[in-house]
Amino acid sequence: RVETSDDILHILAVGTTNRMTRSTDFNFTSSRSHAILQLTFEIETQVESGQTLISRSKLNLIDLAGSEKMSTSDEGASYMLNQIAASQKHVKELTSINKSLHALGNVISALSSTNRSHVPYRDSKLTRLLQDSLGGNTRTILIACVAPTTLHTVETLSTLSFADRAKNVKLQLVKANTVIDDKLTLAKAQA
Repeated sequence: RVETSDDILHILAVGTTNRMTRSTDFNFTSSRSHAILQLTFEIETQVESGQTLISRSKLNLIDLAGSEKMSTSDEGASYMLNQIAASQKHVKELTSINKSLHALGNVISALSSTNRSHVPYRDSKLTRLLQDSLGGNTRTILIACVAPTTLHTVETLSTLSFADRAKNVKLQLVKANTVIDDKLTLAKAQA
């Protein structure tokens, strides 16, 4: 439970220190894990009848690790074999990132389809955690980071393609999440 912005900044600092990073061909400190900060806000308001109206909202800030592909060239393959021999951890990390991003892509595709019958939220922890943000009663903003150089054209096109699919997600009309706290009514009934 957090009460102040300093509490939130402390949690962000702890999360940042626990985040996996390593050098890649594209980024010296590349994120090798996804980061999700979920903040739930509750505001209590007294209404004229004496009841308490509770408004709830959730803010999800997500930083997704980028996908990577193993090189298929002979030189790249031998380099990758050396890397794999050096650390099976990197292969597991690469597989995990790509698997969760693939599951997220499947959810985005299902949500943007007009004739969907099932949305596979349970295919990964990431999509399960983001279920409310992806297809619930929410307003969602996606910021896609791309590189401005021709060296990163393939990655940039892939990111823009993902963002374009995400743009086509059909969300329901957003409405306020409010509930009435019936403590007062319950107390009167018990009396």
